[in-house]
Amino acid sequence: MTVRLSHRFLLTFLILALFDLKAQIIETSLPYRGALTQNLKAMAVGDTIGLPLRDDFSRRYGWPDARYWSDNKAWINNSYGSDVPTRGVATLDGLDEFGYAYDISDNSSDSIADVLTSHHFDFTGVPSNLALTFKYQEAGKGEAPTAGDFLTVQFWSPLDSSWTEVWRKQATGSRKFRNAFLRVDSNAFLVDGFRFRFAAYGARSGSFDIWNLDYIILDVNRLQNDTLFTDPGFTRPHAPLLKDFRALPWFHLDGPQNPFVSNVDLFYRKNGDTQSVSINLRGYTLRQDGLIISTKNGIPWNQGSHNREQKVPVPLDPITLNPSPTAPFSLSISSVLTGSNDGFRSNDTLRGEHIFDNYYAFDDGSAERVYGISNVSGAASAIRLSPYKADTIKGLYAYFGQAQVKNSSNSFRIGIWRDQGGQPGNAIYISDSIYRPNFYQTDQFIAWALDTSGVYLNTSFYIGLIQQTVNPLNIGLDIETDEGDTNTYIFYSDGSNWFQSLFQGRLMIRPYFKYQPVDLSIQEKIKEEKSILLYPNPAENIFNIEWKDKQEFTLSIFDLLGNQVYFSKDNSNKVQIQSSGWKRGIYIIKWQGKDGRSLHKKLVLN
Repeated sequence: MTVRLSHRFLLTFLILALFDLKAQIIETSLPYRGALTQNLKAMAVGDTIGLPLRDDFSRRYGWPDARYWSDNKAWINNSYGSDVPTRGVATLDGLDEFGYAYDISDNSSDSIADVLTSHHFDFTGVPSNLALTFKYQEAGKGEAPTAGDFLTVQFWSPLDSSWTEVWRKQATGSRKFRNAFLRVDSNAFLVDGFRFRFAAYGARSGSFDIWNLDYIILDVNRLQNDTLFTDPGFTRPHAPLLKDFRALPWFHLDGPQNPFVSNVDLFYRKNGDTQSVSINLRGYTLRQDGLIISTKNGIPWNQGSHNREQKVPVPLDPITLNPSPTAPFSLSISSVLTGSNDGFRSNDTLRGEHIFDNYYAFDDGSAERVYGISNVSGAASAIRLSPYKADTIKGLYAYFGQAQVKNSSNSFRIGIWRDQGGQPGNAIYISDSIYRPNFYQTDQFIAWALDTSGVYLNTSFYIGLIQQTVNPLNIGLDIETDEGDTNTYIFYSDGSNWFQSLFQGRLMIRPYFKYQPVDLSIQEKIKEEKSILLYPNPAENIFNIEWKDKQEFTLSIFDLLGNQVYFSKDNSNKVQIQSSGWKRGIYIIKWQGKDGRSLHKKLVLN
């Protein structure tokens, strides 16, 4: 057991001693569990499978492939591995399948955190020379396991219905991928119903003590050197098509800047025998809302060394949208490695996508870490944005992660500052409303509306969050950045002075413009949206609420801190409420019917 001190969960921290403060700038580890809407039961394929099991985790991201794996605890991703053989790893940490900490207060290493468990096997006879091989890595781009943390492999015996540990690896501090070869030769395991699992022992309070797995193979007639393989494939996510952002508003594309790049760099690796791999690269297909608008064939590309990551420059034809956008749309590119039939084919294709809606984004949607400031109430974290056009900002999306501090114990205001010599200057806007971070299992980017009708901006500015407690807000930090990327657009404040961030990455704050998104910071069901009518919204001094069914009801209205500001009981189907004495901000309306139905709506007061 490893007992962790109060800062043990911090990957990196900075004590601002020069300013006689106790503030700490915190960067800690957290992956993105986003847009997972499938039901777990629906993923089940069956309890029994046959040999071989072969998975390099490049077929899908999110939950493990249900054809091979019986649980969903491991996180399949293309961002946590470092110097990977090919794209895709399975990450074991202290978060469950929905991105929640197993136990937000448990920082010990004496119990299992994540697991990855195979289905049961039907051998149809006693297998010969059965072996399990895999690659494993400590930390990668995540928080490293330390003394007392370890990774195990356990075999299940149907004869006594128990798990037996057959392999254990303690943390060593190395971040290289290493090979493991485990024979399955005991009579206790060479029977139908055998299964195996990987288990990580480490902190259960967030994405800490990271282990990455790759190229897991269970098959017969294996030899010790079968940890070597021939498989060319891509190693990193697709490079972006935009020069400055990962997303920008579709209605800013007609600004003076050309937003698109003229070439991208892709990364690949030719694993295996130098005589057996001949490949073609630099081909791609470009799609707008799924329809092809440009395509180019690949060419032979056999430069560079084997068994090392290589870079290939891909020239792009000028990108011309067709038709010109008049509404939100997507732009995607698929790049393919062809010419060799060796290994897994799923790692030979890369797909990148950009969404053009109403927001700017620097990040790629994956949070390998979280970022926060501890010990200073009133501290702020902000990003600098130079929008392509002058426009009215309506709010921001923010990503909050779980990392030892409960989100419910935090609160923040939204701030916008002028640019003053390359750093935040005078405040343009500070929200009256105080918000609490939310964390949703299906989409961790939450939209937060300004508590005003909007702020018009025609030059570079800074936008961020001002924490109202001494706890770090744990804002997502994307560190899967481009080569040569810097940290020059992230700034933090101790409440009095601003400083440029010391950590490289992209803070996951996305300012949005012109109109409000469908979902703000409170989840609402579609049926509820259609069953209750609120107008005008935003409101000023008076607003109306209507619903379909005339029945006895109670109506409650709360501010974002949970304070009840209004309550009534009636049996009509419409009320009019005077709000002239209320503070501007966002309120939550709850209608509770006698039949047990509960309807919710958000109200914005200007």
